[in-house]
Amino acid sequence: MDKKSLFSSHSLTSCINEGCMFLVRQLPMVSKVLMPYFTVASFLSVLSIAYNIKLNVAVQAYSGVTLNEVIQAMALYTLSWLATVLAMSRMFLMFRRLMALEIPLPEDATATKWMMFRRTMVRTVQLAWRSLPYTIWVLVINMPGFPIINTYMNYVDALSWEKRALIIGATFILSVLLAIVLAPMIYTFFCRMMKPNREVSGVPDMKQFDFLVAYRKGFRNVVKILSLAVWGSFLLFIACAVILMPGIVATEAYLSSVEGSVNYGDTALIPAYGYTLMYIIGTIAVTLCGIFGVAYAISLLHLFGDIYSKNK
Repeated sequence: MDKKSLFSSHSLTSCINEGCMFLVRQLPMVSKVLMPYFTVASFLSVLSIAYNIKLNVAVQAYSGVTLNEVIQAMALYTLSWLATVLAMSRMFLMFRRLMALEIPLPEDATATKWMMFRRTMVRTVQLAWRSLPYTIWVLVINMPGFPIINTYMNYVDALSWEKRALIIGATFILSVLLAIVLAPMIYTFFCRMMKPNREVSGVPDMKQFDFLVAYRKGFRNVVKILSLAVWGSFLLFIACAVILMPGIVATEAYLSSVEGSVNYGDTALIPAYGYTLMYIIGTIAVTLCGIFGVAYAISLLHLFGDIYSKNK
């Protein structure tokens, strides 16, 4: 992948093909660079999900949860979000280096691996900070203890059938309108994350990467952005469905164990090594899904190059 091939015309099929072929050709490099970050993020995500499932079971089946447990759940979720943002930022740093959008590090024969790792981490944190206007909303909306969707669903369920149908229809229309308004943000996000350093030679007009300019470009291509986002997400879901199946089965086994214990007095509980195995399998599955997600990101990156080249 280079700047010449990226900043050119791409169809939806071409974008998806480029993403898949990049992952196939560069899988060893992608795994070496991103696997440590994805593994840490996946482990924390699985741990956060498992802890929240435990608290939800406690609320439904037992006496409830304490304030300390809620705080611990929020802390775990925040850590998993932070690790995920860092992993995503490391992925963008990889993209930027492959496209020569980063200033090459000065040759230093005395630089150790630790020094190179520290430089990379500093740049990764800088990109994570750059992504904050977009990624912070994932933290806020999905934060445990902030159940907007559950509150909304409980409200709808309590209404009559006629009012429920009306609200569902209105929600669908608003969702479509919201998707149209927010879809150009995908392009603005890639503009923000792939904005070249000013010191790099041959940099185009930097104003092309400004938010308002980028949003107008994205809005003119909203159908193409939505099409690729939906189609790519569907393909990623299919690719990850089988991989995540062991984790789903493990979750169902845990819930069945709790149901048997509460409703029928079942004393056959899941042993400690069973939970450890669940965490290991879940971490591996989510990590592999993250690697597959690189292909999706590359597809969107080529769409970014297509829109930029047509509207510069």
